[in-house]
Amino acid sequence: MSDAEILAEVCRYPATMVILTGGEPSLWIDREFIEQLHQAGKYICIETNGTHPLPEGIDWVTCSPKEGAPVVLTHIDEVKVVYVGQPLAPYAALPAQHHFGVVNEILIDSKAVIVLSKVYPVGFNLDRSVTLLQENDVGHD
Repeated sequence: MSDAEILAEVCRYPATMVILTGGEPSLWIDREFIEQLHQAGKYICIETNGTHPLPEGIDWVTCSPKEGAPVVLTHIDEVKVVYVGQPLAPYAALPAQHHFGVVNEILIDSKAVIVLSKVYPVGFNLDRSVTLLQENDVGHD
């Protein structure tokens, strides 16, 4: 879709917030597109891996970095990390107002325990959470 087609589709709905996500939106958005969305009265959010610069004017930036990939953003509103056992300290050092870890899957005794829609502040004791899941036999048949 072209920018004009996306804008026309977005404007069909009364929502005032637009979230740019899916794939890596920083590869195709530009300042002109952001300005057009603002002119249409939209509050613009983006979820990005942070490996490419963003145009000015985005209202809320969520950075969900890939492990080991360099983050080049100078402004981040929140960092969202999918926790799979990696150290969280590098993510906490990113220049953001908010830092979160998201637990999507925990393996216990070779069985997957899926935890959906749980967002924890970085520093939350995930080891203790895993221990509690094991003690309560959560996720086992």
